[in-house]
Amino acid sequence: MCIRDRNTAIDELIQFRLTEGNKLERDIVLRINLIIDYLEEITPHATARIEKVKGNLTNKISELRINNVDENRFEQELIYYLEKQDITEEQVRLKAHLEYFVQTINSDAPNGKKLGFISQEIGREINTIGSKSSDAEMQKIVVQMKDELEKIKEQLDYLRGCKDTIEYLMTGKLPNDGNHDGMKDHSPLYGHVRRDLGLLD
Repeated sequence: MCIRDRNTAIDELIQFRLTEGNKLERDIVLRINLIIDYLEEITPHATARIEKVKGNLTNKISELRINNVDENRFEQELIYYLEKQDITEEQVRLKAHLEYFVQTINSDAPNGKKLGFISQEIGREINTIGSKSSDAEMQKIVVQMKDELEKIKEQLDYLRGCKDTIEYLMTGKLPNDGNHDGMKDHSPLYGHVRRDLGLLD
């Protein structure tokens, strides 16, 4: 293959990766919006669950037929227990993380690592909501949120691979590496780029 043909192949690959990256970015934003929708969907279930828990506890106390119950103490303990079951704080933080994710992915600055960190925080809040959700419908929604987040993480990993490929093709350097001399021996990206160009040895 002559140098001119090789350069053309490189240009075409770069353009393909850029186009593919834009499509994946749109897909990621779509999935973030789905998680936002699921978060709104879970709210009425969470409110109803708290009322149900409160009613169940009150009924159990009544069934015990305990006389001289300290109503103030009972209310305090009930409030403390319900606060442990409440997911309002997690919902607020999750919404903030999701909005920050969209803001970050739409920025012009390099943001791959930051998006990875934000997705970890999103996962942490979803897991906490799941651990507090004794309601079956809430659990179903949490599973859907986790599924979308896993797909987002996979897309982010793939986008980082696309970025590394483009960076190498445009600069002849690997991320956090020197030039291409000797990279056959230590870089899996070398084989990846070679395969894309049809230049396997």
